[in-house]
Amino acid sequence: LWVEGGLLELSAKAQADATVGGLWVEVDLLGLQTGAQPPMRTATLSKGDGKRPLDFALESELAVPAGSAAERALSVALASTVEEDADVYFLLHASAKTGGQPRQL
Repeated sequence: LWVEGGLLELSAKAQADATVGGLWVEVDLLGLQTGAQPPMRTATLSKGDGKRPLDFALESELAVPAGSAAERALSVALASTVEEDADVYFLLHASAKTGGQPRQL
């Protein structure tokens, strides 16, 4: 399974937040990569000057072996008539500029 993600334009609020240090995106792909080390994520970027979008340039592959639980979960999600059953979440995280705990934006 191949996943790509690219440009992100930060909100004015996030851009103005002086506590935001580095930013990265983690991908929740139907929970298929639960326990994966490391999780599917981008490199950490600085928030920049806000004049252009951030390019996380995510390109990642997740192995889905034939007959595996991951393959069954993917098959169920793709066959479902409920759109939310196949949701993929891109979670934006920020490190604290002054050494605090990372947080989800």
